[in-house]
Amino acid sequence: MLGVSDESVRRWKRVWEEGGVDALRRRPATGRPPKLDDVQVEQVRIALERGA
Repeated sequence: MLGVSDESVRRWKRVWEEGGVDALRRRPATGRPPKLDDVQVEQVRIALERGA
């Protein structure tokens, strides 16, 4: 129905059982910040669609 694997559903169920609804909420991304801003990403997408 959701187009996800059975394993994902099992993992979500386990997280929900251990921490409730709040545990399922997305967390801010960790790690290195992106080097490109949204405008630059869009420029790259347009360039890639144009091709070589």
